[in-house]
Amino acid sequence: MSFIPLNEINDEFVKYFDETIEFRRATDFLNDNLSGIYNIEISIDTGSAGGISDPAYLQKIEQFKLWLEQQPEVVHVNSITDTFKRLNKNMHADQQQWYTLPEQRDLAAQYLLLYEMSLPYGLDLNDQINIDKSGVRIIASMENLSSRQMLDIEQRLHD
Repeated sequence: MSFIPLNEINDEFVKYFDETIEFRRATDFLNDNLSGIYNIEISIDTGSAGGISDPAYLQKIEQFKLWLEQQPEVVHVNSITDTFKRLNKNMHADQQQWYTLPEQRDLAAQYLLLYEMSLPYGLDLNDQINIDKSGVRIIASMENLSSRQMLDIEQRLHD
């Protein structure tokens, strides 16, 4: 009874499996060579339809993405701002100095429309932006983490 307060929930679920198990070997390979096995998905709403084209909003999303990339547990971050920057560069003859976010709302909206219209049938941006373009989803891939580490990064996200 006296040890009950010392119980700590801090599992690394992958380590439930021995290294001789195929699942464990595949997961270790994925973690070491490709990307992390855990994802955190963050939805950030603008509060208005079409709001994701607002340059100030895009800058905030980009700053948040850069902050995520600096976290030690994060392996990769997927954000719509990368698409906006690439489109801006493409529309300026692929000149590297244009790999920036569009500075005008109407320009960002036009880039997004052009991009969406160029995608093949069945492929769209609904996995990154919502239907009325009022919010985006950012996906952060992370290395193998314990329960405690996952809670720690979640707390940092909310701070």
